[in-house]
Amino acid sequence: MPMTRTRRSLVLAVLAGLAALPIALDSARAASATIVALGASNTEGMKLTSAEAYPAQLEQILRAKGLDVSVINAGVSGDTSEGMLNRVGTSVPDGTRVVILQPGGNDGRGGRRQGGRIVDPAQSAANLDAIITQLQARGIRVAVFNGLAGAGREAAMRHHAVFLGQFFAGIPDTARQPDGQHLTAEGYAMVAQRIAPQISAMLGRGGR
Repeated sequence: MPMTRTRRSLVLAVLAGLAALPIALDSARAASATIVALGASNTEGMKLTSAEAYPAQLEQILRAKGLDVSVINAGVSGDTSEGMLNRVGTSVPDGTRVVILQPGGNDGRGGRRQGGRIVDPAQSAANLDAIITQLQARGIRVAVFNGLAGAGREAAMRHHAVFLGQFFAGIPDTARQPDGQHLTAEGYAMVAQRIAPQISAMLGRGGR
């Protein structure tokens, strides 16, 4: 029986819809992204609320840009590169698109979570390498703040990760807490604003 014009149009419309389905699904996946901020006290937001720490402020900025994102704060005060390596599997869930790694400075001071033991610089570098390697093997893009006497920058270069520069770059003393080692809510807002274009670009939005 020959196909009527109406039926033919209906079939073509259905086929066109099926062909567009994978594109629509890809767009939906691209619109929703999990970001994990992995680090120490300056990621956790020491002495501040979770909403004042830079990961929460970064989430707000990216959402204002139209990105459907969730930024998980996986910062732990007193943690070292060794501690981050040991927990990277549990702190970074499957499906994460981007990890922001903030090495901190506890390796050289003796991280209290590792019993105050100072981590050898060569071991710190190896730990950062292992963290980034594990994440990239899972298809996760990595952005790295400098830290540990330049080890962060060097690790980013070795693994072709995105380098975010110094965590404290451009932060005035007025945006630091009295200890000089941690930031106020305003200071963390400056960090979030500074890195937002790079993180946005990593999600395919070109820094808009």
